[in-house]
Amino acid sequence: MTQTVYGPVPGQERALAMVSRARQRNRLGHALLIVGPNGVGKIALALEIARQRHCTSPGENACQECAICRRITLLGHPDVFVATPLARKDSDQGEILERLRKDLYAPVDGGGSAKVFIGQIRDLNRWANMQAFEGHKTAIVCNADHLRDDAANALLKTLEEPPDDTLILLTAEKPHALLPTIRSRGQIVQCSPLSSEAVATILRARGFAETEATSLAQVAAGSVHQALTAAGDQGSDGGIDPRENGLAMLNLGLSGPPHLIVEKAENVGRSSSSEELDRMLAWMLLWLRDVWSVHCQSADSLANADRVEDVYKLSEKIDIPLATYMAEKVETVQEILSRNVSPAAAISDLILSEYSSARRGVPIAER
Repeated sequence: MTQTVYGPVPGQERALAMVSRARQRNRLGHALLIVGPNGVGKIALALEIARQRHCTSPGENACQECAICRRITLLGHPDVFVATPLARKDSDQGEILERLRKDLYAPVDGGGSAKVFIGQIRDLNRWANMQAFEGHKTAIVCNADHLRDDAANALLKTLEEPPDDTLILLTAEKPHALLPTIRSRGQIVQCSPLSSEAVATILRARGFAETEATSLAQVAAGSVHQALTAAGDQGSDGGIDPRENGLAMLNLGLSGPPHLIVEKAENVGRSSSSEELDRMLAWMLLWLRDVWSVHCQSADSLANADRVEDVYKLSEKIDIPLATYMAEKVETVQEILSRNVSPAAAISDLILSEYSSARRGVPIAER
C-alpha cells in the first residue's frame, strides 16, 4: 500500500485546503472557529493558517523556512497573538507556550479546569488595535470554549467591530459552550478525527518506533492525545490502570447489586485524581466503541485488539442501544467533572444508570 504523504498538519489537509481556497478567493472572514475533538491538531492547524497568511514566499503554501514562518512556529512573531487557558488569572502563560513550542498536540486546558481570562482578551484587544509590524495580524485563542463569561463578552465586542486586516482564530472542542453570538460570527472549520495512519505519522515524528507508533495509533480513536494517554498507561509502573478500571466499572454496572455499585464507584471517584478519572472514562469509551464495532461486524480495528476475548464477553452483555446510551453518559460525566461536582457521585450515578438500563432497557427518550 502506498503511504499517504502528509502536509504540515497531518490528517487535516481537507480543512487546510478549504481555508486556503477561501483566502485565495478573498472570501476569508475576519474570524474562524476551528472545531474538532481533543488531540486532532486544531492548534497546529491555526498556526499553519497563520504561516500561510504571513509567509512572503511565493506559492499558496507556507514555505516553513523563511524568518516569518520560523518565528510563527516558535510563537514569537509580534503580529501573531496567542492566548491559552490559564489555571489562574495571574498564571504565567510562558510555560504553556513553551510546551506548545515543543508539542502542538499538548493539552492546554489544564484538565478542563483552566480558563481564558478577561485580562488576556483585553491584551488581545490592545494588540489588535496596534499597527502591524509586517502587514497584517492574526490572533489565536486556544480552547476558546474555556472563555470565562466576562472574557467571552469582551471578545464578542472585538468580533462585532474587528480591526482592519486582523484575522481571529478560535479553537474549540465543544463549540456549544461558546456564546451563540460568538459562534455566529465565525466561519466554521471542522477538524475530523485522525486516521490511524496520520496518528502513527505524528507519533513517529515524536520519536516513537514504527511498531509502537502503529500499535498506539490503533487505540487512539483518532486522537494524538488519546494515543499518548495509552502510551503512558502501557508504560505505567504499578498504580491505577485506567484501562482495567474502565472495564471493571462497565462490568460492575452489568452485575450490581446497587449497594455494591455505589460503594465501589464512589471509592474510585474519591481515590482517583482528576487525570486518572479522565483516562478511565476515555478507556470506557474505547471499550464501548469496540462493543459497537463487534455488533456491526467491523471488529478488524478494535482499540483493545490485544483483549479480544474481553471485548466479546462485554458485547454479549451490552447491545448497540445500551453501548450508545452509555457512551453518551460517559461523555456527559467527562464534561461535568470539569465543573465543581463530586467525582464520587458522578461515577456512582454513571454506573447506576448502566445497571438500570441493562435491566429495564434504555430509556425511550435516549434511543
